[in-house]
Amino acid sequence: MQFISNNIKLKYNVNFEKDNHSYFIDNIIFPSITAIISYITKKKN
Repeated sequence: MQFISNNIKLKYNVNFEKDNHSYFIDNIIFPSITAIISYITKKKN
């Protein structure tokens, strides 16, 4: 996993700062996880 993230940093020459990273997690990853979970629970019922 560390290797992959290092590759991405090299490829795009991106410095992942903590603020940007937490913004990405809060606004993109977390909502999609929540949406998937709610979709699964709706399907089960």
